[in-house]
Amino acid sequence: MPEEKAKRVLLAYRRGIPLVEEPEVLSALHLVENDPEMREWLARQGDWQERTVRELRNIASPPGLRARILNGRKARPPLWRRMETLAAAAAMVLLLVFVPKLATAPGDKESFDGFRSRMVKFAEREYRMDLVTNNLAAIRGFLTAQKAPADFALTPVLQKTTPLGCGRLAWQGHAVAMVCFELKKSGALYLFVMNRADIPGGQTLPSQPQIEQGRRFAAASWNQGEKIYLLTAPIAADQLATYVK
Repeated sequence: MPEEKAKRVLLAYRRGIPLVEEPEVLSALHLVENDPEMREWLARQGDWQERTVRELRNIASPPGLRARILNGRKARPPLWRRMETLAAAAAMVLLLVFVPKLATAPGDKESFDGFRSRMVKFAEREYRMDLVTNNLAAIRGFLTAQKAPADFALTPVLQKTTPLGCGRLAWQGHAVAMVCFELKKSGALYLFVMNRADIPGGQTLPSQPQIEQGRRFAAASWNQGEKIYLLTAPIAADQLATYVK
């Protein structure tokens, strides 16, 4: 199935809803499984759908609607409420018209902040690895074959930490290497590596890791040689700091 047709089919796909055994949907999802860029696109699409659902749920129903329904009366909202409803409907039509454009447009700012935000979201969703192995040489070999950064350097502590596997991601059209490491009792450590040249405008980071605490994950970022590194995990910032010394 061509990529553009797969995207059109998957516009109706919803995360968390039991999969309907439709041949076209299954074919499109099979394409996603074997294409990292398509997986990223589908993740952005799912995020957009969930935001839209949250916004729609925040729209208040007309006052007294429940009582009128229970009383068996025909609900007829006042003119101002009908105009408000029409405006909401018009907005939804515009959203549906522009869904393909929104779904395929980059969801992140083309900067390191955008890269960090997207990768942390991948980690929070427990992104599935393309290769499961504790052999670092096999991980480097796989990433090389996938044209993702494989000549990355590990901190002394990460060198002693058991790897779990890896994956090849894409951000703004650039290859990103993801390597997972064992994190006892707390899930996994996610290391993302990207070529420094792929950050627009020649933006660089300090050579010493900069650590930020998010709501669930802490993230450390730094620059070394020609690579940009991002390490994130569901632990506190002071715990994460022990891995990047």
